[in-house]
Amino acid sequence: MLAGELYLPVPQATAYDGNDTRELHLPLTMKLAWTPWTVEDVSHSVQSYIQHVPPHGWPSWIFSTHDCLRLAMRLQREQTRVAAMLLLTLPGTPVLYYGEEIGMCGVPIPAEQAIDPQGRRTGRNRDPERTPMQWNMELHAGFSSLEPWLPIAEDFQTANVSSQSGNSRSLLTLYHRLFAIRHDKSFFLNDRPEFLNVHNSLLAYLRKSQDDNHLVVLNFSGEQQTLERDHSFQARVCLSTFLDKEGEESHGRLDMRGHEGLILSCD
Repeated sequence: MLAGELYLPVPQATAYDGNDTRELHLPLTMKLAWTPWTVEDVSHSVQSYIQHVPPHGWPSWIFSTHDCLRLAMRLQREQTRVAAMLLLTLPGTPVLYYGEEIGMCGVPIPAEQAIDPQGRRTGRNRDPERTPMQWNMELHAGFSSLEPWLPIAEDFQTANVSSQSGNSRSLLTLYHRLFAIRHDKSFFLNDRPEFLNVHNSLLAYLRKSQDDNHLVVLNFSGEQQTLERDHSFQARVCLSTFLDKEGEESHGRLDMRGHEGLILSCD
């Protein structure tokens, strides 16, 4: 498989899907890694990208890379769960940068202490997003018995694989649940979403098949928001980013907690 890291406007990036012969199997478009995290900007970026992917093309989604700030450093930490639900309910291939699944935020490293050659040369230091993977609460976060080339983040006691693997409400558990839904419901992988009008700080879209209708609603704010629907609307919660509410029913309207994402099965 040939993938390409493309820092290009969307129309030029999707051109790498080719015409009769594909130029790349997976054009990795970096648009969302640099998009401001507002409901308007994210909605526009996602919809614009999907519209430009040709019928024979295949979307890919990336929120963090080794060249830009980690997701948890760019956003309010609570929004990392909303980002996870967005990433794994869009069609195509989601790409996770290591540590994103446990909320690693990196380490602030001044440019004058940079190891990154680019950081030394230009002052744009990429070391903060390249710190070692945090596996457990042991020495150097379990990455090595020796001192690694970059420091370990102070939050490694909680942002590590071992601690979150045993926590039923952790970010890592949320990723596992989202991947399970994506595996069981193939239309999350293949079919294009139908976006609803942006309401307040909510991004909402339908994922459909012949037999299933699912509604994804994401609250980009820290405030409670309400999505008003008609009186015939009935839905059941399949998954909340807070990993509770499962099975709760909603009729006519949907109340969302701050920083919450929901996947609902709709009648």
